[in-house]
Amino acid sequence: MATSRYEPVAEIGVGAYGTVYKARDPHSGHFVALKSVRVPNGGGAGGGLPISTVREVALLRRLEAFEHPNVVRLMDVCATSRTDREIKRCFVESLSSVETLKPTSWAKSLT
Repeated sequence: MATSRYEPVAEIGVGAYGTVYKARDPHSGHFVALKSVRVPNGGGAGGGLPISTVREVALLRRLEAFEHPNVVRLMDVCATSRTDREIKRCFVESLSSVETLKPTSWAKSLT
């Protein structure tokens, strides 16, 4: 996986909707978390992005005002490769905010 703006360094994890990579921004030298989301050709209803993807971006945009260690900061949204079966979209988040997420007190009590 490659984009023109970010250089993937390592895979962090894979989930139901896509893959998260540790990537480097060659312009700034900063490391970021690059979330590549699989969008089947045809996308959601009406041919665009699935509503879950639109909601995630909208929520992350609204959370930009918060300075909290458990809230990731959305830095960029970009289009990546396109195949016959899917279009990939990526969300770029500050890697430091992803790496330093801390469990909340109620989450600790569940484990």
